[in-house]
Amino acid sequence: MPGITDPAEPYFKDGSWAWDGTGWERQPMVWGYTGRFKENLGGTKSGDGHYSFTGATVDPGFVRVVQALYIRNTTGARGAAWVCIRSGGADYMIGYTLTPGVAEIVLFNGAVVLQEGDAVKVAQLDCIDLDVIEARAWGYRMRISE
Repeated sequence: MPGITDPAEPYFKDGSWAWDGTGWERQPMVWGYTGRFKENLGGTKSGDGHYSFTGATVDPGFVRVVQALYIRNTTGARGAAWVCIRSGGADYMIGYTLTPGVAEIVLFNGAVVLQEGDAVKVAQLDCIDLDVIEARAWGYRMRISE
């Protein structure tokens, strides 16, 4: 059916419509899909100690939607492992395991929106030299209309 409920109509070309309680009003598009993002956060631990890696921060004018984030130590069972969001200088855990087994995955699967300056972060405690850490993030980017 033609009209403002039909996404094929030119009404949705550069934005959308919003109801303000008295009538429909033209609004700019809030989100604009600009493609997938994927980050490899893993590596081989050099020396004994904790493994921690923070991904790239979100660029100005964009947001990222994290759909999956995981970490696992493919070499051995070690200390706690977690995945988190780094925002404003603080870490917000979204997945945690106290003592994962060998190659046990600590996984977040859902949707978390990261804004400008935010990043994903993974950590594995009590590693030993040459532990192989596999960790990845997956999701999509969106440009924010001004």
